[in-house]
Amino acid sequence: MVELSATVHSPEKITSKADRFLSLDVARGLAVLGMIYVHLVPTEGALTIIERAGAGVGHLIEGKTAALFCLLAGMTQALRERRACHSALLFRSTARRSATLLAVGVLFHWLVWPTEILIPMAVMIFVTAIISRLGTRALITAIISLVAVTPILLGQFSERFVFDWTTRDTHVGESALGWATCRYLLVNGNYPLLPWLVFPLVGALWTNVDWRQGNQARRWFWCGLMTCIAFQILTRWAGAHKNGLGHFGPWLISTWTPTSLPFLFLTGSAAITTVAGLSWCESSIGFSQKVTALTLLGRASLSHYVLHICLVIVPLRWVFPAEDWSFAIGFSAMLIYVSVALLLSSIWFRHNSRGPLEKMWSLISGG
Repeated sequence: MVELSATVHSPEKITSKADRFLSLDVARGLAVLGMIYVHLVPTEGALTIIERAGAGVGHLIEGKTAALFCLLAGMTQALRERRACHSALLFRSTARRSATLLAVGVLFHWLVWPTEILIPMAVMIFVTAIISRLGTRALITAIISLVAVTPILLGQFSERFVFDWTTRDTHVGESALGWATCRYLLVNGNYPLLPWLVFPLVGALWTNVDWRQGNQARRWFWCGLMTCIAFQILTRWAGAHKNGLGHFGPWLISTWTPTSLPFLFLTGSAAITTVAGLSWCESSIGFSQKVTALTLLGRASLSHYVLHICLVIVPLRWVFPAEDWSFAIGFSAMLIYVSVALLLSSIWFRHNSRGPLEKMWSLISGG
């Protein structure tokens, strides 16, 4: 996914040495924790008050954690580029890293988990690197273009290619190569390049401002929060009145697949709010020990994303092929995995600076 656990500086042969950004590690930790929650805790069939509350949390963070991952990917790439001692060397390193992640994503897709983010994330990182090299104006132009085309894509693909999605809520492009695969990756899959590329591009653009300063971080936090709340209210209202919206539906209703404009603004503003709020907290009062424990997940977030699928979700799907396990089973599995992950991560990082899969990724791709 993102250089989910990597430090924000690239290897010493490419960049100068720099301190880690603790707020970004915490943000990665929150993102992977949210992803684990959404994957394991069911949002349907809630009966008790506790189950309805848990389902409500799942509905609230759904989509936002993935957007946060993508935003952090863009920020990480831009920060690596700023610290680069040799631009061409960094670009070749980024290309190798993207190619390695793409290869791993393809294997993971076919062998383990069909609906995941590794493949599109590899492409997003590489494309973001290309556009970032063209400068701030290119970033702004690309973001505006993607935002403008989103309602058009929604209108075209929501009905024309409705049969891309099967009755089991899977896309035909996930299991067969062809034009359906192109549509899945580009426009109407779970993480289509158009328009999900907006998130890493915004992350890369955002690093051009002094986002770590307390005053700037505070302003970004409040702006992001107000925007997020406004779109949360708007999309809830639109969802309750979608039958009467007519042609205004693509402009008001939040849909993940295909991705709508309100979804972009809602999840994007939530991601900005999270990073800005953490940066504000870091610069003003610092983090408590409980919060900094999330850095253990954040620094190895790629590892934990892959491992929780392999070690928890895959076995659960053997027992529950329809993924209809109960709230109690899903929530218990989530708590057990996170508890064990925190313990093992604390041991691992006593002797290592990167997570296990992050370290392998770096070695295979050459830094």
